[in-house]
Amino acid sequence: MKTGRLIGSMLLVLFFLSCGGNVENEPILGQNFMIRYDNHDSLLSDDIVLVYCFDYWGTTGNNYQGPEGLFRNVLSPDSGRATELKMEKIDSHWEATISIPEQATLLSYYFTDGEKYDYNDKKTFTNYIYNEAGMPVKNSRFRNVDFLVMTGASQEAILAEIGAEIEAYPTNWIAQTVYWRKAFETAETFEDLNSVYSDASGAYMDLVETLGESDSLKLVKANFMVEFMNSINRPLMKTNADFMSIMEAIPPENHYGPAKKRYQSYLEFQKRSNTSNDFMNKIIGTIAPDFEYKTIMGVEGKLSDFRGNYLLLDFWGTWCGPCVGEIPNLKKVYGAFHEKGFEILSISSDNFDEQKLKDYVTEKGMSWNHVLEGMGGPVQELYKIRSYPSLFLIDPEGKVVSINNELRGELLNAKLEGLYK
Repeated sequence: MKTGRLIGSMLLVLFFLSCGGNVENEPILGQNFMIRYDNHDSLLSDDIVLVYCFDYWGTTGNNYQGPEGLFRNVLSPDSGRATELKMEKIDSHWEATISIPEQATLLSYYFTDGEKYDYNDKKTFTNYIYNEAGMPVKNSRFRNVDFLVMTGASQEAILAEIGAEIEAYPTNWIAQTVYWRKAFETAETFEDLNSVYSDASGAYMDLVETLGESDSLKLVKANFMVEFMNSINRPLMKTNADFMSIMEAIPPENHYGPAKKRYQSYLEFQKRSNTSNDFMNKIIGTIAPDFEYKTIMGVEGKLSDFRGNYLLLDFWGTWCGPCVGEIPNLKKVYGAFHEKGFEILSISSDNFDEQKLKDYVTEKGMSWNHVLEGMGGPVQELYKIRSYPSLFLIDPEGKVVSINNELRGELLNAKLEGLYK
């Protein structure tokens, strides 16, 4: 992989100081914009409605769920996000004029006659929002990244889109951070990782020279350092796969030394992982395994005591970045649905004393039930937990109705909204 210090060279150009151009027939901040539709092959009837949205459609589907997850936002947008406007037929085409708000960055839309839909092959139609100087406004291309994912665009195309954003707006620190995260995602070998890290470091120094050092810029560097460390596992996994292939080709009686020990250890790990995967694949629709617990506040009970309403069983740890990242989502749903009977039971894998966990959950405002079990405790073994966070949504009858990624982020809130309706 070669990034060739792309960002470093781009940022020195400071494209935004010199770029201008013709924005005829493009949406401009604060102006009206006419959308034209040619009903090719008579896909729709003559009664055509434009459905449009600025910036994003919703928060139910997430980028990590891929094109289908993101397109789900278009099908079920957040309340108030989308606007419908009847189009006027002019000769052989249809037109509709909309006003572009001053704060908009990206326009996305599709067409429908109420029965059929032209979603542009489930991608939606999109336009950058421009300023009067002919420049796409800040975040227009960065907002477009989700729509590129929706189209199935390559990682290279996505990187180029974010790269164009930060070429024009170098102080878009979030875009800077996301650029390097995605750049590290393309690295498959240690050489690739080192190359991206070198590019990121060079771009950072160019930014310091051009813009001066700041806390925001330091955080960009801190974030790409984290991505570098997180990405090291990828080439390690490839090396491990090659190692396993070699060991499998050697008769077991000829194994010896560190290679034998690691091979046996990994076989045991695979066995546990397969057991966990099998458990997860079969648990939905079944009664959640019951267990006894004692919370950090001294309350004793059994999982089955929660029957009669929905319960989220949450396996987590304060050491786990993704777990900590879910705390705002858990607080949101607990605040929204607890009065309706919804409960959360969090099982902590932390290896410290109860007082430290009490202090942590109090500081974070996590006012639900907490059990401190330590890593690999009996409840985690019962549920075959091998990754964190692991989430199980249990219905009033005690059956598991949803697990893990289906309950991450805004998906949990959307799920509960549907259930409590």
